[in-house]
Amino acid sequence: MSDSRYFQVDDRGDVLVLRLRPVHLDRSVASEFGADLLSLLDQHTARRVVVNLAEVTQISSLALAKMMAFDKRVSAAGGRVMICAAVPEVNQIISVAWPGRLSDEPASEESVIAELKAWQPREVG
Repeated sequence: MSDSRYFQVDDRGDVLVLRLRPVHLDRSVASEFGADLLSLLDQHTARRVVVNLAEVTQISSLALAKMMAFDKRVSAAGGRVMICAAVPEVNQIISVAWPGRLSDEPASEESVIAELKAWQPREVG
């Protein structure tokens, strides 16, 4: 497990679990947060990523854009990012700005991991 300033990282081989630490993801930390997030791609090879937002009580549009950029890079490599455990306020922001990223029902980390393990990545070529 390799942790960072913003994440507790749990590398399960085929699924990378990123648990955000208690932090306000506001504009003042968005750039550093984004750099930290993207650096994880250099450290881990998993194409299935779970982002657990249980400890996040605030997220700025800029921080969300950094998460979307991360998702784009993972998707370009044939992978998939799923978000779980967002508090209602953060869930609402994500569901408006990033439709389809969250399930209709609040999902636990373990249920999202199971869903990702069953997901078949597309081949990138």
